[in-house]
Amino acid sequence: MNIAVLIKQVPEIDLVKVDEAAGEVVLPSGPGVVNPFDEYAVEEALRLKEAHGGKVSVISFGSERTESALRACLALGVDEAILISDPIFEKSDPQAVGKILSAGLKKLGEFDLVLAGKQAIDDDSAQVPAAVAGVLDLPQVMFVKKFDSVEND
Repeated sequence: MNIAVLIKQVPEIDLVKVDEAAGEVVLPSGPGVVNPFDEYAVEEALRLKEAHGGKVSVISFGSERTESALRACLALGVDEAILISDPIFEKSDPQAVGKILSAGLKKLGEFDLVLAGKQAIDDDSAQVPAAVAGVLDLPQVMFVKKFDSVEND
């Protein structure tokens, strides 16, 4: 079973500050971490791989700083980590990111399953997985906690 997991690098939440005078959120300058909800998806993908064999690939869109999140996934045991990065798309909205990730998934080949966390903790939009499902014309199930049985038909 070949599984792709969409991940996002997010700021370490404990390091986020609020500049009350300016009324702005101040994000830390460090590399950040794997979005916790995406990490759950990675763990579930690895559990499925252990039970059914195959390969787990993580794919992310972001800057070079995102490499640290991808390396963290490799340390968890994923087989492949892919970063799509281009400064021209830095300020892309969730729909554009969905299209970019979809193009990356198409280029990588066939996957039996594409997983993602329920939302990113930095923007809480929860739109990118739906955008990917729409672009790739895949069925989508949201907010799954665990797979008890997966059959390849």
